Amino acid sequence: MIYILTSFITLVAVMLYRRYFPVRSVPCVHQHIQTTKDVIILDIRDYNDEGIDNDGTMQIPYAYLPRYYNEIPKQPIHVVARNKLDCNLCLRFLTKKGFKVQSYSLTECPCNSKETIYPYSA
Repeated sequence: MIYILTSFITLVAVMLYRRYFPVRSVPCVHQHIQTTKDVIILDIRDYNDEGIDNDGTMQIPYAYLPRYYNEIPKQPIHVVARNKLDCNLCLRFLTKKGFKVQSYSLTECPCNSKETIYPYSA
């Protein structure tokens, strides 16, 4: 009985960690990122979300990412996500597949920082 309880608690802890704990090596950057040759902007929001810009961004919703991740070039990636949950799952998936994710930005950003960062602007 104790083995079953321990297994269940371990399984729940792993699921919570995967979803809700951020990936530490990838910084959050504000959304004013411009497309360059060096960085690919990957938009993982749904197709029907409003306000999606298709100017040089690669759009693959998170639900389709396991099927179409091989279409992403092997270059550094900036991920645009709707919320932290989708972003965490995407970052873990991409790093597991060997991609270099440099940064991410959220459309529902909870940060109250007034500081604007433009790391990839040309």
